[in-house]
Amino acid sequence: MTEVKVRRRTPLTIALVVALPILIVVAFVLSRPSDPAKEARQALDNGDLDQASQLVDAALIELPNAPELLAIKGRVLAEREDWLAAAAVFHLAKSSMDLPEDQRVWATALVRLERWDGALEILTRLTEMTSSDPSVWNDLTVCRLRLGDLDGALESARRLARLSGGELRGHLQLAHTREERDELLQAAEE
Repeated sequence: MTEVKVRRRTPLTIALVVALPILIVVAFVLSRPSDPAKEARQALDNGDLDQASQLVDAALIELPNAPELLAIKGRVLAEREDWLAAAAVFHLAKSSMDLPEDQRVWATALVRLERWDGALEILTRLTEMTSSDPSVWNDLTVCRLRLGDLDGALESARRLARLSGGELRGHLQLAHTREERDELLQAAEE
């Protein structure tokens, strides 16, 4: 009969077998970005849409309902002019979109899709948050015109005309709104 030698593990071997998987997990955790949303937003702000998209997509795998990540994904989609997908993603994130720039991009997507009611709600809220952005007032005027709110359109066009950087667009919107109103009045008289 042959004798089988049983090899005894040394304490060092046992320690390595136990510690190695722990070290691998720790290295993996430490190598991951500490704040994927912050890194994705930074990549987006730097104009690196591919990097922003990769970061946010990877983070959404782990946190599929994270509103901040969804808002970033919506901004990436809007930058790529995928308005329908952007609007859908922003809709998922709407409950906690605190950043005006995210809401602004959502409103732009809705305007591009001619979803006037939804855009009007967001743009109205934005005028309360950032009342000096001419593009918000311009889009608000367009929404009000499309929805037939001529008095509201005149009001927002006047506000637009008083803003720095919005003077020309404001006067053009005022002229257009007055023309629409005059056509309506003429049609009513006939």
